Amino acid sequence: MEQKYAEEPEGLKYIQSFRKVIESTLHNHQRFKEKGLEQKQLLQKMIQEETVFTDLFYKSREIHLEMGRCLFFINYDQMQSYQDRGKAIQFLFKKGDIFRALGLFLMHLQLHPPYVKARDRETFEFTKTRYVDHKVPRQEVKEFEESISIIRNPRLPGAEE
Repeated sequence: MEQKYAEEPEGLKYIQSFRKVIESTLHNHQRFKEKGLEQKQLLQKMIQEETVFTDLFYKSREIHLEMGRCLFFINYDQMQSYQDRGKAIQFLFKKGDIFRALGLFLMHLQLHPPYVKARDRETFEFTKTRYVDHKVPRQEVKEFEESISIIRNPRLPGAEE
């Protein structure tokens, strides 16, 4: 399809954007499955040994974060490409390439629901802070501090608040 519209840079840009989001989604989905299998094997090892060593805990945590990254970027790429995907479909309709336009339209519907709930938007912004901005969200810091205050042994030096 890209060869057919190589002479029309504006339309080609939108078509390439559509292709890239599909490739990215497939890549992140495959990576998520691989990390899920790796996590399963690691958890089985912990169960067999009946002990969780620090290195295994941190490895499990890193795998978990990577799985979260994969899922986030699937969603992020889809949200970032929403307008370009719509423009690619419009471009194909204008060119009379109706079957391809319909095919992309069906994919477009699968990639993005017609509306995004406020709670989903909040969750998206929360995870964007971690994975795109590389910052720890404030809510996470607050929850961590509350957890530490609950589990801290008050009889240890330096544990008093």
